[in-house]
Amino acid sequence: MTDRAKKISELTTTTSVANTDKIVILKDAANSSIASTKAMTVNNFALSIAPLLEIPGATIQQGNVTVSSNGTNYVNFFSFSGNTYFSGEVKIHATDSTANAYSMGHLYFVKNTSAANSQIVITYIGTNPILIDSSPTVNASTGNTTFQFRRSSASTANVNLRYVAVLR
Repeated sequence: MTDRAKKISELTTTTSVANTDKIVILKDAANSSIASTKAMTVNNFALSIAPLLEIPGATIQQGNVTVSSNGTNYVNFFSFSGNTYFSGEVKIHATDSTANAYSMGHLYFVKNTSAANSQIVITYIGTNPILIDSSPTVNASTGNTTFQFRRSSASTANVNLRYVAVLR
């Protein structure tokens, strides 16, 4: 029981954590008469503070989609609606473990109501790489912007795309 009575300054420190490790949270007593101590996983903590670490005023969207691509046609994997956002960065990680194909990188874009310009920095690895389209499609009437991918050659395997978009 003496372990439970230690001051925080007396606890053993560590240099690494796992997503499921817990950290101690001291709830703000300013909004209540009693401060309380709670625990939270490292993963949940990271997700809760991520918006604070990005550019102020930005909106963060993230997703994990699994889709098939025949290798000849582009397939949508991420879109956002309206004319609210005019620039941003999309971090992309695409995998097809059956073909040992991986793609990872960034897509930076600026857009107006009818067109988008972008720069893509992607690393492609594997025999049938997953290609990210560097020309997002903008619907002139709605302002909806869509990002796409395709394979370099025909394939029936599913592609898993994970992305985080910081929209401004």
